[in-house]
Amino acid sequence: MFGPDRVIRLLEDIAEAQLETAYTQRLLAEHLNGRTPEAVDRTRHVPHNRQFRIWSTFRSLYQAMEREVVRLGYEPTKESLYLHAGGPSVRTTTRIMVETYGLKADHWPPSTWPESLPSEGESDQI
Repeated sequence: MFGPDRVIRLLEDIAEAQLETAYTQRLLAEHLNGRTPEAVDRTRHVPHNRQFRIWSTFRSLYQAMEREVVRLGYEPTKESLYLHAGGPSVRTTTRIMVETYGLKADHWPPSTWPESLPSEGESDQI
């Protein structure tokens, strides 16, 4: 079925793929500072926008967007903040609320958010 040359070529391809996999795993391990991917805490989301990394700033910016949307005559939904006030997408807003600050996804509008960080015992800044 396969000639000896073809078998040798297949074995060389497998060996090359294994070397590439080992190299990729080493790079990943270096990137994770020696931690395995399973050991990395993925429960706390850190927003890309630095202003959203501080609860008080996040809260005040969203409340300002809420006031702007109401001023324009729209209901203050996550979608209206995105469409009419230049806020992040609905998905991003929900992710920051839930994964960063521990709010429930339906804890809306921002004017109902507490002044202090909802997660007890944590710093105001991420």
